[in-house]
Amino acid sequence: MLISMKIAQTKTIAATTASAEVVLDVPSEGIVLANDGTDAAFIRIGLGAQTALATDFCILGGQSVVLSKPAEHLNIAAITAAGTTSIKAMPVDVLN
Repeated sequence: MLISMKIAQTKTIAATTASAEVVLDVPSEGIVLANDGTDAAFIRIGLGAQTALATDFCILGGQSVVLSKPAEHLNIAAITAAGTTSIKAMPVDVLN
């Protein structure tokens, strides 16, 4: 799979034990999520305001993932069970 990253559109979520949210500026078919810290983060992506829970999709510290999503789902929320971490959210499009 080839992807086109929109690096200039990267958003950072300062994840703590309270849910934090960012809204992407551009629609995209996918997202690269990178956990820059050592604590696990739980992620929720959706349309409109989102609140992450510690039972949502988990990204371990130091890990990154590429996820497909509906293009109009621009809201990304993150939370930690303990501690803090930084999540980078980079919109991507899949190239066929």
